[in-house]
Amino acid sequence: MVTVRGCSKCLGATIPSDDGNKCVICGYTDYSTAPTYKIKRTKHEGVHEHATILIRKMGQSSLYHAKTAYVMSFTNGYGNQAFRYEMNCPYDNCKQRCATKRYSHKREFKYKCKNRHIWYLIMKDDEPVYWRY
Repeated sequence: MVTVRGCSKCLGATIPSDDGNKCVICGYTDYSTAPTYKIKRTKHEGVHEHATILIRKMGQSSLYHAKTAYVMSFTNGYGNQAFRYEMNCPYDNCKQRCATKRYSHKREFKYKCKNRHIWYLIMKDDEPVYWRY
C-alpha cells in the first residue's frame, strides 16, 4: 500500500517495509512506524542438565536435611554459558521441583513453589554451599 505524502522529510510517497515506512523518492525510512516483533522462545530452549548435587541445610552436618539441586547450563543473553540451579521443595510432602524466581545480586537465590513455600540457596565463590528457609 503506497501512502501519498507520507514522507516526513520530502512529503513523497511511502511504502511499508520491514524497518518502517520508506520513501520511494528520497529513500528516507521512518523507523517509528516499524511493526513490533516479538521473539517467541520455548520455556527451556537450549537448557541442558549437567548434574545433580546434594545441598545441606544451613547449620546441619548430616545428609538427613540435604536436598537435591539440579545443575542446569544455558546460554544467557550475552552469549556466555551460565548456570541455573533447580531444587526440590524442602518442605515435607511437597517435593515440587522449582526453578529460581529471580537472580539476586546477593549471594543467594530465592525459590518459591506452587504451594507458596519459600527458601533460599546460598552461594559462595559461585558455588552452592547450603540452603535455608
